[in-house]
Amino acid sequence: MIRSFLTVSSGTLASRLLGFARDSIIAALLGAGAVADAFLVAFQMVNVVRRLLTEGALNAALIPAWLRLRETEGAA
Repeated sequence: MIRSFLTVSSGTLASRLLGFARDSIIAALLGAGAVADAFLVAFQMVNVVRRLLTEGALNAALIPAWLRLRETEGAA
């Protein structure tokens, strides 16, 4: 249990540090302005789609439906 906790915690910490590094690099390269704003809006749109499909309620609704469909077609 402790090993699993440490694995997840380490992954979360690494993710946060890499996200901070990514944001720092973007800020250093693009600065503050319209180009940076356009980049960040485009980046956020991709993240919203990813969250909807992999982490959100859509995933919670589609997976059980897909499994039922797979079981039904497998039995036929």
